[in-house]
Amino acid sequence: MDNKTEIDPLKDFEGAVEDIHMQIEKSNRSAFVKYPLTFSLLATLGIAAVIHGFTAVVDTIPFLTNRPILVFFGGLILLLATGRLYKYLQK
Repeated sequence: MDNKTEIDPLKDFEGAVEDIHMQIEKSNRSAFVKYPLTFSLLATLGIAAVIHGFTAVVDTIPFLTNRPILVFFGGLILLLATGRLYKYLQK
């Protein structure tokens, strides 16, 4: 048999999977491209809801309500720790 005319089913399958992956990736990106304002507003609403919920929880704890500086420095330490963890995991 001629090597040029042989069909490689694995290569055909990989090509089909790659085409499907490209189509899915294309369709996933298109939602944000079509509606950037909607997604931006939803993300902003989500962030605002988390911040509001956090302040409501802190307000129920008298120790933290009377010492907002502890909440500030606790958050700062948490951000620094997660930043260092992120750098460590990137290596």
